[in-house]
Amino acid sequence: MNRFFLQKGSHPHTWVVTDTENHIVIVFDEHRYNDTQKITMLDGDQVTDVMSVPRALREIGDWLYSEHRNII
Repeated sequence: MNRFFLQKGSHPHTWVVTDTENHIVIVFDEHRYNDTQKITMLDGDQVTDVMSVPRALREIGDWLYSEHRNII
């Protein structure tokens, strides 16, 4: 099973990346990842380990850079 999923957003030039392990969803504008991130928890999940969020966000960014740098 893949931990990360990337798909086109519902608005033009937007993308949605999902971290299925940490239940984090990030919507961002194409070529503006750092400036336009909108972060939510999948299905209203609650954060139980506060330190897992920054770690997960770094891992998502690393994965996007290594696998999809042409859109970030």
